Amino acid sequence: MGDVLKGLVPTGETFSSTHSIGGQTPLTGALGIIGATVMPHNLYLHSAVSQTRKINRTDEDEIANAVRFSTWDSNIQLTLAFFVNSLLLIMGVAVFKTGQ
Repeated sequence: MGDVLKGLVPTGETFSSTHSIGGQTPLTGALGIIGATVMPHNLYLHSAVSQTRKINRTDEDEIANAVRFSTWDSNIQLTLAFFVNSLLLIMGVAVFKTGQ
């Protein structure tokens, strides 16, 4: 478990261009993982949901509350997606490394 947590912190090896697998460097793989986790369609969906909420658009406090709740909602969903994607990657590495 310590190696898993240590792997979440970028090191100099992450930015190395000498280590590559199939032409893909560690940085390219890390950026792909981040891109898959952020999922731009999730951000677009949340912005559309917040725009369709029934709020009084002349009341600044109500607008602020809607923005606050939308921010929390989006951040919670992205955090959960990050952990799910991390667990999938950990399982994939465990399977391919052991060959079982």
